[in-house]
Amino acid sequence: MSRTPWFLICCGLLTLSIARSPADRWAQFRGVPQLTGLSQERLGPPLRPIWRRQLRSAPPDGGAPEAERIRSSAAIVGGRVYVGSDGGYVYCFDLRTGKQVWRFETKERWPVSASPLVLGNTVYVGDEGGIFYALDAGSGVEQWRYATGAQIVSSANYWRDYVLFGSYDNHVYCLDRGTGRLVWKYETGSYVHATPAVADHYLFVAGCDALLHVIDIRSGEKVNEIDILAQAGASPAVVGDALYLGNMDDSVLAIDWRRGKLLWQYRPQRRAQPFYSSAAVTDRLVLVGSRDRKLHAIDRQTGRVVWTFRTHGRVDSSPVVSGDTVYVGSHDGTLYALAVQTGMRKWSYPCGDRITASPAVGSGRLVVGTEGGVLYCFGP
Repeated sequence: MSRTPWFLICCGLLTLSIARSPADRWAQFRGVPQLTGLSQERLGPPLRPIWRRQLRSAPPDGGAPEAERIRSSAAIVGGRVYVGSDGGYVYCFDLRTGKQVWRFETKERWPVSASPLVLGNTVYVGDEGGIFYALDAGSGVEQWRYATGAQIVSSANYWRDYVLFGSYDNHVYCLDRGTGRLVWKYETGSYVHATPAVADHYLFVAGCDALLHVIDIRSGEKVNEIDILAQAGASPAVVGDALYLGNMDDSVLAIDWRRGKLLWQYRPQRRAQPFYSSAAVTDRLVLVGSRDRKLHAIDRQTGRVVWTFRTHGRVDSSPVVSGDTVYVGSHDGTLYALAVQTGMRKWSYPCGDRITASPAVGSGRLVVGTEGGVLYCFGP
């Protein structure tokens, strides 16, 4: 008689559905608060560019206009696209035409590498000067700002009426999203680069202190600290009691966060490199990019490799799953579409410059930016 694997029982994988972003929007980094990187939109290749925008501006101290590097992953909400740039701006474009709706300039033109979070009529995002902003989604007018002690690369997440993000001042912040009032802040042992994941009333964040912090959002108090064996720049993905995270010691970890136990550790057998990409999680696979130039598909139950796909550059871009297709960018300047189950290439498009941002999928479109400052919108 066959037996159900203990890992599936412990982590509830037999009955739990995985959080997916609604088909009509992609409102935050990784699509949903659990950061699973899945969309209900079934956008299948081949795709074609619907529009492209070259972001270019004069440096703050004057001179000829320069391309604005895009490391921020876009948000798609209400027929609009929101994205940050290293030129020190947050942009809003019309999803259908690519026409600029508004542009917000950060204080002293600090770069915006974090990804916008769009809730209701407000856009939330931090800059590398350490300022966190709430902007009117329709006009780009600033509603409030909050200053932290160091740069913000972490994208914002939310729980009820709170917005949550990390800072390089070693803290995780919880702010009232209507007023910007500080609710609590939690001190970690080092920089917080990654975006915190949220599930139930818990927050999960890993950082340069090589620990996974589990925090009760209601109180700001520690629930657990779990050793993740190395520093982490990637964000965790949460499904039930299981959490998936890549670290800088060339490994991907599956962790039972309630019990604080390591379920498995995956490390490529040859030429292992750090994982800066955040994982997408399906019912069967953990999909994550590495600086070894590959996208890795790992069995969720066993931690064993199912397939890898090799690109010609680092894969810091975080993959997004839409239907039976996974989309990911590479430092080789190419956007790839692969079959989720096999890793077979379905389609690719040369974007002309490195892609470190993650794709956003919603409303029948895929949006991604390049380090050459070009924002692409693809459709069927």
